[in-house]
Amino acid sequence: EYMAARDVVREGSLLRKSTVLQSWKTSHVILTRHGYLHCFEDKETGSADVSIPLIKCSVITDSKTLGFSINVTSAIPLTASRTFAFRAATEQEMVEWVCAVKDHSQGAP
Repeated sequence: EYMAARDVVREGSLLRKSTVLQSWKTSHVILTRHGYLHCFEDKETGSADVSIPLIKCSVITDSKTLGFSINVTSAIPLTASRTFAFRAATEQEMVEWVCAVKDHSQGAP
């Protein structure tokens, strides 16, 4: 198993927008109680494609597309922030993910 079950707050599939090709692909996503959102293209590999620290982030929702974006502020001065875009299958699922992410982040400064 790639992480302890007690560390997992929420787990499921979301569409994630790739940063290079700007295309949507299905990712297996795990939110941990340590404040990280781990995205796996293939959950069987055990290696996350991206791990998003939620320490300094803000979340923006778009209920028309069932999407939400996580904007992570860099802790390094003069380094750009990054935005990660996701889409859920239903509005309820989107709301649940957004609430869970906000509950495990400290918010943007």
